[in-house]
Amino acid sequence: MAYIISKQILKDKLDFNEEELTLLYSVFLKNTRENLIKLKKAIENNDYNCIHSSANNIKGSSANLLLDDVYDITKELEFASKTEEKIDYISKYEELDAIFSSLTLE
Repeated sequence: MAYIISKQILKDKLDFNEEELTLLYSVFLKNTRENLIKLKKAIENNDYNCIHSSANNIKGSSANLLLDDVYDITKELEFASKTEEKIDYISKYEELDAIFSSLTLE
């Protein structure tokens, strides 16, 4: 299943032109890929501080691009890791990875 971000909606809501939006999206993808790698390693090592930090970084940038599903997942990860709550962190990571594997800007 493809996860599509609408260029037109973002351009209208963020008041960006095509070039600015393309640059923002490119930086977002690069940073998110790096944060997803950190998040996976943190989950594997039960490093709750790093889970919190990585989730927070992804959450903030995803909110800017109106990615509500990503925002909700990372918010859950962020709050659970803050109290070291025992949730299925790896399934949350897998949900994020699936979204970002199919993410496109159209």
